[in-house]
Amino acid sequence: MLTEKGVLLSESTVAKIIKAENDVFDSWSDEEVRQYLSLTERYLVALKEKVKAL
Repeated sequence: MLTEKGVLLSESTVAKIIKAENDVFDSWSDEEVRQYLSLTERYLVALKEKVKAL
């Protein structure tokens, strides 16, 4: 649960970041979104394996 100040901060910052992210995705074709998500998944899986090996 956020304080009133926290709610105001999230509305003025987090909501704007989410909108910016959504605007970027909306500007991409379905294929570009698919490629981005596929590469991001590959990156996260590889990073997880590297971190486990530390």
